[in-house]
Amino acid sequence: MERWEALINGVLINLGGPDVPATVATLKEEIKSFCSHFLEHLQGEEDHLNAIGRKFVPLAVQKELVTRCFMATPAASWEVIFPFIVEHCPRFAQRTRFVQCFTWVLPERAQQIGAILHRNVDAVAWERLSVVLPNIIPRGVANHTKLY
Repeated sequence: MERWEALINGVLINLGGPDVPATVATLKEEIKSFCSHFLEHLQGEEDHLNAIGRKFVPLAVQKELVTRCFMATPAASWEVIFPFIVEHCPRFAQRTRFVQCFTWVLPERAQQIGAILHRNVDAVAWERLSVVLPNIIPRGVANHTKLY
């Protein structure tokens, strides 16, 4: 990737240079083969490693791992992570499942997660999420209701 970065920077510096088309063609081919290998790798993880976690790691331990991860990660990082994942999940059901899983494990943090999303995703994404997951709506935001 560092070599690719150097090649891309060279292309950007010498946009009119004679070697630019050949460099771009090389980059296209190398990145294409890398992406196909990477997708194959991710699919292998999905097919083989997820089942191990579900079968051999008890739910209580899974919850504990998520809780520790949440507590160990700085709040500023969650301001980037949550919106990034929600915006880049290809399907709405995946977005809601991602947020819902965190609120199942950390129900006391549901409104904190909602506040992060409310501040950092677009209005349409927020509205759709808040309709499906009303428990994430933080105080002071439209449609907030007390849950007790």
